[in-house]
Amino acid sequence: MEFAAKSTLRKLENQSQADRPKAKVGHRRDATRPLATNPALIDSPEERVRELHNIDEKLIRDVASMNPAAAAYVRRHPCLSPESMTKWRCGYLPNDGGGDKRGWSLRGSILYPVLSEHGHVLAWVGRDTQYEQKARDYQQLSPAKRSAKEPPAKHRFPKGFHRGLELFGHSASHVTTRAKGAYLICQVGKSLAN
Repeated sequence: MEFAAKSTLRKLENQSQADRPKAKVGHRRDATRPLATNPALIDSPEERVRELHNIDEKLIRDVASMNPAAAAYVRRHPCLSPESMTKWRCGYLPNDGGGDKRGWSLRGSILYPVLSEHGHVLAWVGRDTQYEQKARDYQQLSPAKRSAKEPPAKHRFPKGFHRGLELFGHSASHVTTRAKGAYLICQVGKSLAN
């Protein structure tokens, strides 16, 4: 079954957007629209977006060099060692952008890449290092004030990114699932363990 799924994915990758199959009639979404995809950043027609594919070169992985909120977040999560952050291409993007202007909306966040099955960056997800404090402040507001404000966002996703299509860590899943004998299914931002 795994082979059949990979074979189908390869066929879809080789088809142009116009040739892709449409959704079945009776399905929730508009059957005339093609299926959504998340293209790799490096394949974007916009130069600004293409330049983001390797922004991980600017990420800080040393806790001593991070601002206090980011350092506290990394210290609370022992899995975020400098070695694992390098391996998974995540880290802290400083407020100055690491000396260039890329990723301005993600500055001051811990960045995680969402990779395609082939290891290409599809998106960078920013984790707000001050989310817990913002959430506490939001909960302390009166119900009337709370209804007028949006709750703080824990993660920042790029506009147009289809979260339900990608599994975080999918590019490495064939290694980890066989090694551990267990499966972990993760939608970016949510998880369900089997």
